[in-house]
Amino acid sequence: PGVSKAYNEGAELAKFLDKKFLFILDQDTILPINFPSSYQSSVTLFPNYPLYAPQVYSGNLLFSPCRYIFRKGSNFSSIKPGKHKLLYKNVLNSGLLVDLDAFRTVDGYDENVKLYFSDFIFFDRLKKYYKYFVVLDCRLDHQLSSVDYSNIEIAIKRFSYYCTGARQASRHNLLAFINQFVVIGIRSLLMSYRFKSFKFFFIYKEFFLGFTG
Repeated sequence: PGVSKAYNEGAELAKFLDKKFLFILDQDTILPINFPSSYQSSVTLFPNYPLYAPQVYSGNLLFSPCRYIFRKGSNFSSIKPGKHKLLYKNVLNSGLLVDLDAFRTVDGYDENVKLYFSDFIFFDRLKKYYKYFVVLDCRLDHQLSSVDYSNIEIAIKRFSYYCTGARQASRHNLLAFINQFVVIGIRSLLMSYRFKSFKFFFIYKEFFLGFTG
């Protein structure tokens, strides 16, 4: 059913257990030893915000939070801890601490988006109700998910999730759709060449463009 369904189920369990926050963590993220105190001090210093986001790196590159304009993400060289505007920014799922009242206010994650872009769409939902979030003074190291180039079945499934998420994320913005149309179209051709199979182009046509048959 995808990660969005899992996060929503986790939030329901947290509500039943009378918790205040939902903590989201990917299996390929490494936490620093002092992460509990880093999160706690930020929540104490900046109470009552909808979301607390760590600084997520892959190697030496900061991936989250990122700059997000016309539904296209780009990397910051660095970002200061503390209160930030939600506008023109976005985050990755891993490491997020979400206030459960805010989670319910925005109706959680979009379960139609099973994996890729689920975080961007959730953050866009927050922007409709809130102006600010908090960046934590805490670095997480993350291994970015990539297609398994040794297994075509896994690659096909992931690429279908990617195309579906991209379509959902850009469906209300023509410029973003055009950008994704080009980027994902090229990617589908490269994947088809790598695996010597046109299945990736047909996935792009069906799951991103919406053409079947």
